[in-house]
Amino acid sequence: RSIRKQIPEGIRFTPIIRVGVPGNVITDLVEDEKIDLVIMGNSGKGSISSFIMGSVSQYVIHHVKVPVLIIK
Repeated sequence: RSIRKQIPEGIRFTPIIRVGVPGNVITDLVEDEKIDLVIMGNSGKGSISSFIMGSVSQYVIHHVKVPVLIIK
């Protein structure tokens, strides 16, 4: 509810909750829902940590066919 209050009037959105491996869930959702823009945050992990554990944002960028906006 608190997030809904932050969204300006007139902006259409549909909250969706799915469970699974984040990168896979996001890429499947983009395809299933015919999403035309992905906006996601970046955890700010360092390059070594991202290399070892992977980066969801990097995965999504390389696996979707739509623009991805990363917010730091």
